[in-house]
Amino acid sequence: MRGLLDDETLDGAHVARITYRPARIALPVSSTANFLQGVQDVCQLWGGATAPLVPVDADGVIRPEYARLLAGAAVDGVYGMHRHGLFNLPTARATDKQGRRYPGIQMAVALLKHGQPDDYRTVETIELAPNDPWKGIYAACLGLLPEHPASTVLHDGGLRPDLRFEEFVNISRISSVGSLDDLLARATTDNVLNPRELSMVHLPYGNSGSSTISAENYVLPDPRFVLRDAGPNIVVVCSPEDLGDLTLLWNLRSAHGDASPLPIGVPVAEATPDLISKLIDDRRIPRGGFSTRSIYVTSSSLSVDQLSDMLGQPHGRDFGLSSCDEIISFGRPAGWSRDEALVWKQGTARFVPMPPGINRELFTNRALGISTHMHADLDVLGNSFPHGDDLRIQAPNSAFYAGALSYNSMSVRYRSRPCDAIWPSRLLMARSVARRRSFDLRESEPGRAARIALAGLGDITHIDHIIHAPLLSLLEEMAARQGFGWFKDRLRISGQTANPIDAVPPTTDELPVKSFGDFKKVFGNNQKATKYWLLWAEKAKLIVKGFPLHCGACEAKQWIPVTAFAPPIICRGCAKEIAEPFGDRHQVDFKYRLSEPLRRVYEHDAIGHLLVTRYLYTIFRGYMDSNIVGLHPGMEIWREGANSAAGEADVLLLTKGGDFVPVEVKRSSTGFSEREVLKLNQLASILNSPWSVAATCQYAQDISDSFPELEQGGKESARTRVILSYDTLLEPSPFWTLDSDPFEWRPLEPAEIEKREAKFIRGLTIQADRGPIDWLSDEMLEHPSLPAN
Repeated sequence: MRGLLDDETLDGAHVARITYRPARIALPVSSTANFLQGVQDVCQLWGGATAPLVPVDADGVIRPEYARLLAGAAVDGVYGMHRHGLFNLPTARATDKQGRRYPGIQMAVALLKHGQPDDYRTVETIELAPNDPWKGIYAACLGLLPEHPASTVLHDGGLRPDLRFEEFVNISRISSVGSLDDLLARATTDNVLNPRELSMVHLPYGNSGSSTISAENYVLPDPRFVLRDAGPNIVVVCSPEDLGDLTLLWNLRSAHGDASPLPIGVPVAEATPDLISKLIDDRRIPRGGFSTRSIYVTSSSLSVDQLSDMLGQPHGRDFGLSSCDEIISFGRPAGWSRDEALVWKQGTARFVPMPPGINRELFTNRALGISTHMHADLDVLGNSFPHGDDLRIQAPNSAFYAGALSYNSMSVRYRSRPCDAIWPSRLLMARSVARRRSFDLRESEPGRAARIALAGLGDITHIDHIIHAPLLSLLEEMAARQGFGWFKDRLRISGQTANPIDAVPPTTDELPVKSFGDFKKVFGNNQKATKYWLLWAEKAKLIVKGFPLHCGACEAKQWIPVTAFAPPIICRGCAKEIAEPFGDRHQVDFKYRLSEPLRRVYEHDAIGHLLVTRYLYTIFRGYMDSNIVGLHPGMEIWREGANSAAGEADVLLLTKGGDFVPVEVKRSSTGFSEREVLKLNQLASILNSPWSVAATCQYAQDISDSFPELEQGGKESARTRVILSYDTLLEPSPFWTLDSDPFEWRPLEPAEIEKREAKFIRGLTIQADRGPIDWLSDEMLEHPSLPAN
């Protein structure tokens, strides 16, 4: 089921994004000199401008800010590290020795026509004095090219050892003095190529930034907000000879590309408010989307406080300050992407990495080595694998990372040969993420009951048909065994209360039956709405329609479902045939009883699980894609090797960013005792959840005063907790709009509740007249484009 963490595999047509690309290998560097050499090396390689440069110490230990990102990044390996090192970064080591070998990597310039350098723009490489503070910045922004191709690159590419760059393209080597104006001009000229651009010949790459409207709010933690809001508009303040600043600048340009002059670096001695203002006003700076800040300033060597002391506090949309951890990114690798509808059967499909005829000249008429390492990345839109900093998960002949399934060793020769793809179910995705973090997921009994009930509905959004408080109260009464009403009345006389859930019988035979009139009263005596809902609920397997029978022989009474009525009818009391089951009645008075799936939901007190699942799914889902992988209405969390569950989530949500979010649901707000809140906090800690949810199946007008105090959050909060009640859970059309808060604690007035319930009944009446809501029909029939005559 769409949006549910279940074992259902892909079937039918689903759109997949397929990317065919060269391998993307990161290069470890341990000093500024080694960084400059590394830039020279990768600018010779095809796709080199997107190759990350990773700072390491003398022992090959990767710096923490990069080790945190590498496992889940769109990077296929690190030179000097074992090919499986990214699966276990804490023990991995990367070397930065000179004379690196580059097997399987293609030399970029060799993909141009040989002997025709005048057919291409001149490649301009800028040389600055060794003591120029802009030297490393120019290298990061424009790239470097050595006098001669590296012998190892030529050898590993099977090329002549005396091959020169000038056989393919004209090279202009210019000595210059670094400055912001000069760098901006060189980064935006179309008259010449720089070494970074030369390395990306024939390859599409780069990131233009988000084109959506951004709003900075703190409803939920969003560690990637700055990254999205900034796009390429980033300025890195570089301290002298600081390796962290230079690699940060290089990697940001690798992520965002070379179409814009930004990201850009400035020496710390020249970083002033006037310089930042000049950049903000520069017409060459991209203005895509509606960001909250025009430019973000960051640094690896300087803290945000130090940047603030240097540049002052930002105001309005002028600029923002960001730490290195917030803004560092490797982006996506360069390659050719297309969206294609694949036909899946039980989670398997066939796809072609690169259809024949596409880029035919490159693959057949250029010196592209047949041993060049190529990858095919697959992402099923709407069923994407989660991406997270620690998520690199092995699969048969492939691996999941950066939100896609990557197949390596895709030979250039066989690029158009069909490949078999196997895509996991959402539950397998969730379990694999959990196992990566040393725990496992198991469906709880309430979760199983809720999932089976959902299967009858067919879609999570169909829970919309029960988001009516009077209806939910009636269904709860129908879940209690016969005679419970009398018992409850007796308790009320003595000042005690009874919980209907405690009286749910073990079988449907002991459930009470309700008449059409009982439902009609719930729906405001609207007969049309009542008929429509009962028909829907019967089809959805929530209720069972039947009728009572009376045995004339032994006077026994019994209730027969319509679907089970087939003569002869045998009396359960005397075991004799009831020859005339309806006697002299001329019509049958149908009654209604809960189905077994819904009885089990109430037996496990899981109706709130369904309501919360529906609300969260509705506000997070999108049209083609969603912000979540899926939800499950009841899951146990087990630590690896443990003999008992570490906790139980009434609803468990898995986000696209690889975060698990637990939800605790109570029938009454009084159920959130100090002990229960502590259990929720402990579970959130085990899952390392950035936020959690506490929900109660009551309107705020009936809730204890202490419940709103459970809410916690804001920019400075270590862990966010949102609260939900009927005031939000029963919202007919929840939608997360810009700068709004779908979790805002706003108790409804009685008049508002009455209006909502009337709207629910009115909606049933409309569907009874016209059928299910059809937005296309509404637009085409109710809003004609031409005025009536």
